[in-house]
Amino acid sequence: MTKEDKEEDASSSVVVLPDALSWAAMGTTVTLLTNGAPKWWDMAHDCRALVAELEAVFSRFQPDSELNRFIRAEVIYPSETLLNVLKAAEIARMETAGAFNIQLSPDAPQFDLGGIAKGYAAEAVRERCRIVGTLGVCVSFGSSSVTTYGTKSDGAAWRIALRNPGSERHAAIGTLDLPENWSLSVSGGDERGNHIRDPRTGMPADSDVLQAAVALESGMSAEAWSTALLVLGSAGLELLLRQHPAARAVLVTAEQVIATPGWFQLLPSR
Repeated sequence: MTKEDKEEDASSSVVVLPDALSWAAMGTTVTLLTNGAPKWWDMAHDCRALVAELEAVFSRFQPDSELNRFIRAEVIYPSETLLNVLKAAEIARMETAGAFNIQLSPDAPQFDLGGIAKGYAAEAVRERCRIVGTLGVCVSFGSSSVTTYGTKSDGAAWRIALRNPGSERHAAIGTLDLPENWSLSVSGGDERGNHIRDPRTGMPADSDVLQAAVALESGMSAEAWSTALLVLGSAGLELLLRQHPAARAVLVTAEQVIATPGWFQLLPSR
């Protein structure tokens, strides 16, 4: 695509820029940034279709999603896709000592995969782009789930800025270079007080962590742990590193920024 190529399809909330595509899906905005690809538009179309297919599997808001049909026992044997995510969610529940749990109520089989499925979907899109030959791609689901492959067009790594949850202007608190084929999940910030609950008590999460960013090779694990750290607080970082020694994390509290060494560049205060 050339620099003049720009279009907006209001009917589907799609914005197209050179080597970039944004559209609404899975309750957020999906953004695809690429570094060259043969048949770019065909690839972008395939990625949109892939996300739509995955949303039809994971959504708890679509009555006929595979998840809801499975809950209603209309599906006896779940697809490999749904089964993989359910297994990952159970592993995360055990790893986090229950601080992450997809079950909405202990008394009914109601599940919410929103805290883990975007990590799966982002990686699926990344792999679709890699297979068709793109030299680099950055996939983001809102500002919470990001995964990368390759490099930007100038050969540089994909650099990601973390917002300061205490800044009214959403100023960056620092930057990080995400390792290739890794995924980053950010939880908290503006959303912390609205929807994060402690699944062990059913009450709103009450910890010292305002925002948690976690990078792991698995997008689903990163999503689960960034949510869990809002529940566990900064003390939960030790548990994360015990379970995943290579994990990278940035925790923002009211008093300080806590980061695993060597990957996060804190910007000067303004």
